[in-house]
Parts: sequence; C-alpha cells; structure tokens
Amino acid sequence: MENDLVKITIITVVYNNSIELKTTIQNIIDQTYTNIEYIVVDGKSTDGTLNIINKYSDHIHVWTSEEDEGLYDAMNKGMALATGDYIVFMNAGDTFAKKETLSNVAEEIVANEFPDFVYGDLIEIPFNGKSYLRVSRSTEAKKIGMFTCHQSMYYKNQVIKDYNLSYDLKFKIASDYNFTCKFLNVSKRNFHISSPLCKFELGGISTENWYKYLVENHETRKTVLKMSFMQGLFIHYAQVVWHIVKFKVPIIHRLIRYRNISDEN
Repeated sequence: MENDLVKITIITVVYNNSIELKTTIQNIIDQTYTNIEYIVVDGKSTDGTLNIINKYSDHIHVWTSEEDEGLYDAMNKGMALATGDYIVFMNAGDTFAKKETLSNVAEEIVANEFPDFVYGDLIEIPFNGKSYLRVSRSTEAKKIGMFTCHQSMYYKNQVIKDYNLSYDLKFKIASDYNFTCKFLNVSKRNFHISSPLCKFELGGISTENWYKYLVENHETRKTVLKMSFMQGLFIHYAQVVWHIVKFKVPIIHRLIRYRNISDEN
C-alpha cells in the first residue's frame, strides 16, 4: 500500500496573525508529502491575514473568514470541512519539525495498519529561545493532563464522525484536552511515533492562564475520565505545584521533563 493513499487534513485557525500565519503556510508548502488537504479558518481578521491567505490561495484547499465564538468554535468549523483520513491542527505560528514529518507520519500509519490515533514527540521552545526535545508520555498519562502537544496528534477522521466528537465551547482554554480524552475513550488503537513531529513555542492562552487551564482539566477528569473526587483533587493540586515549579524554577522543570537538549533539531 502506498503512503500517498493516506490523506492528511491540516487545519489552521487564525485571527489577526498574518506574520505567524505566513510562517505556518510556508512550512506546510515545504513538506515533502503531497496528499494533504489544507484548511484555513480565519475569524474575520482585520489586519493583513486575508492578504496572506489570498497570496497563498493556490496551496489552500478550503478557507473561510467569518466571525466565530473563539478558537475552539473555529476548530470545530475546520473539522466539519475536513475530508482527510487523519486530522492535525497546526494553528498560526505552529510548524512541523522537519520537511519530511508528514511523509514519516503517513509511512507509520500505513505500516501500523491505520490506527485510530497517532501521536509523537515535540521540539519545545521555552522562553529562553532554545530548542529542547520533549518526549511524549503514554496515552495513559491523560489522567494527569496532555501527554504531548496538540500539534503532535493525528486523529482519525472516521472516529470523529462516527462518535460525533467536537470541541466543547464551555471550555475556553483546555477544550483540546477535553476533546482528546473523549477521543481516547472510544479509540481502539493508538500508536506512538518516537520522533518529534512539531515545533511548539511556549506561550499562548494556556500558559498565560495556566490556573484556569488546570481547573478546566480538572473538570474533564471528573466528567470524561470519571475520576474519583479524591484522586482528581490530588492530581489537580499536584499539577498546580508542578506549574509553579515550571515558571518559578524553570531549570528544575527542564532537567525533569526534557530527555535531551539540542539546538540543531
């Protein structure tokens, strides 16, 4: 079976972020894999974002520009338009780790007989500007939070459609965690790729509002993972302590969380 039989839908959500959108689009254009569907969902930007979309329209299969109810509403719109076998979200500013990333992912999908969920490691760029390899945890680690970043996750589209899965708009910061937990509840086969699939720069809404992010994660543990009150409470406060260490004593976080460090990845 040829790898090009795997159609991968890439969804980019953007609002007033023309510079980073250009970076993401160029990174997608540079991919060696060609059987992709690229969807851009714009929240009716008022800067130069639409100019960038029009400039690269030959590389964008579907795009929309309309007001929405925020990030996760836009992601739902992108999923509704997707026709690929697998969906990955690469929002404005996100990039794949290498030019061969999608080719490697497609090869692994075929070799492992089309698992429901595929995920990998990531190159993380924290506030010091250096690049670190962060190895993802097992999907079983969903009990304590996201085991890798959203940009390193590939969801089988048929599973999403079969179970009518979508991002819950009541979650303003951590709906990606909620969605992934719901997906994994029904996913039958998951596969981990032992290499970085994306470059992820720390920052954004979940970093700036980290405590609210943890509160929303706690709600998902109760409602989706059906965790007991005491277990959920223990994990919640353990996560609070971990985030305080992460931001106040970053060197400890780096020593514990990163497998190895390289500026060349």
